[in-house]
Amino acid sequence: MMIYMAFALYWEAQPFIEYLKLKRDADFEKVQLFKGSMTPEIPEIVLFLTGPGTINGAVATAYVCGQFPPGPEDLFVNFGICAGTGSLCRGSIYRVHSIYEAATRRWFYPDMLLRTGDYPQESLVTFPVEVKTMDDQPCSLADMEGSGIYQAAQMFFEQHQMLFFKVVYDQPAAGTEGRRPASSGEEVKELCGRGSKKLMQDIFDAASDLEKLCPKKAVFSPGEIQAQEHVAQCLRATAAMKKKLGQILYYEKLSGKDIEALLRDFCQTYPVKECGSKKEGMKWLGALEERSWK
Repeated sequence: MMIYMAFALYWEAQPFIEYLKLKRDADFEKVQLFKGSMTPEIPEIVLFLTGPGTINGAVATAYVCGQFPPGPEDLFVNFGICAGTGSLCRGSIYRVHSIYEAATRRWFYPDMLLRTGDYPQESLVTFPVEVKTMDDQPCSLADMEGSGIYQAAQMFFEQHQMLFFKVVYDQPAAGTEGRRPASSGEEVKELCGRGSKKLMQDIFDAASDLEKLCPKKAVFSPGEIQAQEHVAQCLRATAAMKKKLGQILYYEKLSGKDIEALLRDFCQTYPVKECGSKKEGMKWLGALEERSWK
């Protein structure tokens, strides 16, 4: 299984990148993307930066999920700074139970079934610009990306696979200096880093629960598994590439195809055995996916 993590800003993500020991994927050029796993027992992480704003959030999320298609056992997490009402605590992490998109007046509802520690639960409103005051807002939290990220993610994940967390950075109020000056990167990093280790442990627990709800079924024969592993090795496949290969072959299996014959023909048609890098491997993996849809 994999855990997908979306952050608007690098400073929000940096404590998680450092704690999880993630590495930047230099071959992934459209958005900044980091991958890795702390130990073999812990799910692989795909962490990416969306940039600020609803459209940026939606486009980046859809693009990453399109490149690394998730399965039913995978988990999606959004985390970042936000504005909050005066009744909330600056620096505290809140779990989002509902998202209101101010531009369209629509409500969205992330998962609230998976256990994720004892974080207070609040609602989030997404605006296209920074809010100047939290007075008379329909929610206690406000950001610029949440609803866009949610709408893109729900194209790939079920509701129970999505978790949203926000940490209060400022508390703007009408007629006051409640809005803090332009975010200091180091200040954002420090604020997001305070609870990052505990949050990740809680996310790992949620991922474990989700995996138990989605037991893997043995759909491939031993010969098919061996053929799949051989092709993955030839492609110099990363964990994400292996996952994508497995998903392609899973749908081919459901359609009644002979997987061993399909992979044999694939290796004869393309110079797979001469593949020299994972970037080239991605090219041939794309060719296999394109053939599958014909």
